[in-house]
Amino acid sequence: MDSQRLTALLLLASAVSLPAPAAAQDAGVSMPLCRSPLTFAASPKVPAGLTPSTATRIWADRASAEEGERFDLRGDVQVVQDKQSLSADQAIYDKDTEEVDARGDVRMKQNGLIAQGTRAHMNLKRDSGTLADARYQYDLDHAHGRADRIIVESSDVTRLK
Repeated sequence: MDSQRLTALLLLASAVSLPAPAAAQDAGVSMPLCRSPLTFAASPKVPAGLTPSTATRIWADRASAEEGERFDLRGDVQVVQDKQSLSADQAIYDKDTEEVDARGDVRMKQNGLIAQGTRAHMNLKRDSGTLADARYQYDLDHAHGRADRIIVESSDVTRLK
């Protein structure tokens, strides 16, 4: 059998075997209402002994200290604290204020919200921040869309503009 026929048969077989949404509900198969167009990189492994609430964890390909407790982070930056996380191409982290300014391909995840934008400012102490030029997916309500800015005021309040 030639490769074109085998490919066509495999495509046909996979299309036939997938349940339609109505048939899936009748059969008791769980299908999500919507799938997120956004993905979020898995966080690097946390060192033994650290729990999510004990420290801010930061990973980057390159890091340099600026003045005092400010760090310039570049390449595959990830910042994780408690139940919030941010990844970006570049970021400045201020250890004293626990603030992060990120730019490039910025992705944040917090309280069921997954969002992607071009710039972000987060205050890790207050669970607050902003994300500019954003696409978002809110898993708890199956909501998704675009916003000029996402403003996270607290762990309970998020506004879209």
